[in-house]
This record gives sequence, structure tokens and C-alpha cells, in this order.
Amino acid sequence: MSNIENKTIRAAGARVAKAEIDAQKKPMAALFDNALRHVKTKEDVSDFCAGYADALIDGGIKKPSANVMKSRAARILKVMTATDKKLNDFHGITSPEQGTALVQELMARADAGGITAVYEALAPKSAEDAEPTESDSAEAETSEPTETTRDELSKIMADAINRAHEHGYTNDEIKAWVNASL
Repeated sequence: MSNIENKTIRAAGARVAKAEIDAQKKPMAALFDNALRHVKTKEDVSDFCAGYADALIDGGIKKPSANVMKSRAARILKVMTATDKKLNDFHGITSPEQGTALVQELMARADAGGITAVYEALAPKSAEDAEPTESDSAEAETSEPTETTRDELSKIMADAINRAHEHGYTNDEIKAWVNASL
């Protein structure tokens, strides 16, 4: 293969990568625009996320994946509406305008334009920085763990696989179930 052909092929690959990156930013832009128009309260966040998850499932996304996507959207919306005390305290947000500006700033970064990247950038980094208060106790079921309080995914999955083995499931059966669930 000549050097010119190699450069042409690499350029083609780069165009696909750019299209993929641009495509990742479209859902975040839609979430942001719709949130600005419709989401103002904690109840609005809940309703928006319920509609989002339902539409994902109706569109063929498996429920466990839709729930993860819903959680990502919820964190972003909670910051935009300044309705989550832990996130507000961690990011120094006192108003929806500040939360919206933070999300908009994250969207503008080259490395953080998609929903997942913005969600990750908004995560509280330690339990000390986001101490729960009495007002948070009612939200305990929906409050998200911080990086220091959440279990490692590998540990969670290893525990689940070991439990499945204890109940007689084979690796092939476990793999088939995981593939069907995602």
C-alpha cells in the first residue's frame, strides 16, 4: 500500500471519528434545550426522566440500560435546576442559572460534550465534599454514590457471577443473559 493510500484511509477513519463525536453531542444538546424550556422543579426532573426512560425502552433499549441513561440525565438536570443539595454544595451552585451555566460550560469542552462525559464531570469527587444533611435523608433512595462510596464495578459483577455459579448457572448461560440484558 502506498503512502498516499495510507493517508487517505487514515483520513477516512478520522471523518468517521468526527461524525461519532458530533453524534454524541446531539443528545446532550437536546437534553439541555428541552430542560431549559420545560424543567424547573424537582418534580419536573422526575417527570422528564420518566418520559426519557420510557421512550428509550419503547425505542428498544433494555430497561437496565435505560435506567443508567435516566440516572445520567437526572444528575445533569438536578445541577441545571439546582435541586440536589449535595451536587449544589459540591459545585458551589446557589441558583438554576449557575447550574445551567456550569452544564453549558462542560458541554463546550471538547472532551465533555456528550451526556456521559457531562454526567461524569458533575460527579461529586468525595464523600467529605458532599456530606448528607437531614434534608437529604428523604432523598436517600435516589441520591447517587460518590466516587469514594460506590463499589467497584468489577467487585459487583464478580459477586453476581459467583452467586450465579452457586445457583448452578454456567458461564455460557451468564454470558447469554448479560448479552440479552444489554
